[in-house]
Amino acid sequence: MKSRVFLILFSSFLVNISIGQEISKSDIIKFKIKSIEKIDSEGNIEFINFYNNKGDLIKSSSLNDNKSLQTDRELFYNDSSQLIEERKYTSIGDTNTISKYYYNSKNQLIKKEYISLGEVSATLIFDYDDKGNTISAKQTSELMGNNLTKYRYDNENFLIEEDKSNNTIGKEERINYKYNDNKQIIEKKTKVYYFNTTITSTYTYNDAGKLSKIFEKSSNGVSSTKIYQYNDKGILINELWESSISKTPHKTTYQINFD
Repeated sequence: MKSRVFLILFSSFLVNISIGQEISKSDIIKFKIKSIEKIDSEGNIEFINFYNNKGDLIKSSSLNDNKSLQTDRELFYNDSSQLIEERKYTSIGDTNTISKYYYNSKNQLIKKEYISLGEVSATLIFDYDDKGNTISAKQTSELMGNNLTKYRYDNENFLIEEDKSNNTIGKEERINYKYNDNKQIIEKKTKVYYFNTTITSTYTYNDAGKLSKIFEKSSNGVSSTKIYQYNDKGILINELWESSISKTPHKTTYQINFD
């Protein structure tokens, strides 16, 4: 399971495709947002993200047991705003893990190293086609196992399929994407081979083109709905989530702090 989570974290970095929802980098720059607080339904701060004037996330912090702000991770960029290093910290401020990113002369991410306890514990190598699309991500790790993700695109270079496999269970999952005429994702279908389950996520957008709802349903009958709410500037301020199991709505609020 560790290898599966690790590969997903790696591959999500390179696939430039908005299937979740967050406040976009363009909005962060446009409205000069300096930090965003994520607050749960009980009014507790889950984390605070801090941004530079280029809209890059530079630090994520949370409140410790003493209600003091502690740094959970820091991100460092080169002059081209490419992420080159990410550090995650323990609750007492020690470095826990370091991720390093390497690029070629075309500014394409070609390698990521995951460093734990001063040693490289996993390496991910990325390959591209002649159009600049990522076609594979190969993870090598004695600790976490070896994994391979292959990507397939349509004639307009939009991602339509991901195939993930590893050296222990073989086929891991297959993800297929569908788009509307505006090239926004309207469906993501994930086949998880190990659990013999298919999860279908349907995406709905408002008149401004902002994501307004995600409905997710598993082949085992479990479903959930997430609703997105925006202020008059079109900035995300609330998420409302409800599942078929709990029936108890969960609200997440985003507190925006401007420059």
